[in-house]
Amino acid sequence: MRKEFLAVILSVFLLPLFSSADDRPSPDPAGIKKAVFELTNAEREKRGLPHFIMNLELADLALIHSRNMATHNFFSHTDHENLTPSGRKQKYHPGLLGGIGENIAYGYGYTESTVADKLIQMWMNSPGHRANILRKNYSHMGVGIYRNGNRYYATQVFGTLVARLSDKLPATLPFGSELKIRFSFLGMFPKEKLTVFVHFPDRNARFYTKSGSFYTGVGPHEPEWDGENFSITIKFNKGRGPYRITMGSRGRFYPEGISIRAQ
Repeated sequence: MRKEFLAVILSVFLLPLFSSADDRPSPDPAGIKKAVFELTNAEREKRGLPHFIMNLELADLALIHSRNMATHNFFSHTDHENLTPSGRKQKYHPGLLGGIGENIAYGYGYTESTVADKLIQMWMNSPGHRANILRKNYSHMGVGIYRNGNRYYATQVFGTLVARLSDKLPATLPFGSELKIRFSFLGMFPKEKLTVFVHFPDRNARFYTKSGSFYTGVGPHEPEWDGENFSITIKFNKGRGPYRITMGSRGRFYPEGISIRAQ
């Protein structure tokens, strides 16, 4: 009788120690996201590179793509709507100005750190993905992790960000009108190096500078600074159609921008 009683007690206390791996709690995508971000910055720190700055818009783009890959059963930088990383930025966050890049992967594991470690190892062992992680001109990053069964889809979106639109813009304006547009500065370069160009519908229209020289079909616009915010003023008098605002630094600009149509 005493032996049977002891056997029951031992079975009660030993049962959890022999539970199967399937009974373990699944890793939390938020925990994997945090670990991936930290491990990515650790790789940069080893090589004397500055840490990435977390950006919420880039993180949103990363999560959107990870979720789409899981739910629409594809694995590619071009999604089920035929959008590239730049196309997704234009669709979901058109007011975010600058260049972007992307890493994708999927992995497995029983803990957040295990999944994150495997993802970073895969990226660092791939020349193209490694180059993105260690690229000097990328300043910001967002990470998106989405679980599908026991598989974790991961996306890193990198950015050489310049500015974020502060105003809600009208889709159209009357021809000949003028508009002041405000932005917040995100660049990791000196503010005086900011470059702003407006591309005109009339490709033959001349834009004269203070020195008397002129540009054709496009014109540089001087920012007006207010702390870390700035504004530009555009005259919509150089053709009917879209006026495209692009930004960059040191005389160069990224092709993606924001547009307002004059009619």
